[in-house]
Amino acid sequence: MNGGCISWKSQKQRTVALSSTEAEYMALSEATKEAVWLKVLLGELGEMTSDEAIKMYEDNQGSIALAKNPEFHKRTKHIDIRYHFVREKVESGEVVLEYCTTQDMLADMMTKPIAAVQFANIRDRLWIQGAASNEPRESVEKTAAVKKTPRQAASSVEASRRPSFNIPVSTGMYR
Repeated sequence: MNGGCISWKSQKQRTVALSSTEAEYMALSEATKEAVWLKVLLGELGEMTSDEAIKMYEDNQGSIALAKNPEFHKRTKHIDIRYHFVREKVESGEVVLEYCTTQDMLADMMTKPIAAVQFANIRDRLWIQGAASNEPRESVEKTAAVKKTPRQAASSVEASRRPSFNIPVSTGMYR
């Protein structure tokens, strides 16, 4: 709304996804349900008419293709039918999906761990002031550049040796 996020969510998915595209598609379906509800709420407040399409931003092109193209049926037969809700809303024109690069995804600030500089960039784009409101970007960069103690350095080296399995769960965003 007015260029900012009005809703975001991060949670563990209930169903196992076989690919990152499938996980994003499932998250997109959940975000679509939330967006449809918000459209009704905004309609009651007089901020949105019922014939306006909901514009949703997604940073996974594969999940956008799944939602826009019902011909992918062979590849998506195993996906629970409830996740095809987004496809139905796209076909009816109630939802419009647009690709958004990961760097431009404003919802990432609220849904996943990101680097301090990227956090500051998104925060500034959302017009949110930092704790040191006079120098929001510099204060974050200084915090990121603070020297680590030997113990912190040793623990970060140890952590870098462990395998990491970060799967984005909810990156759907709508304005």
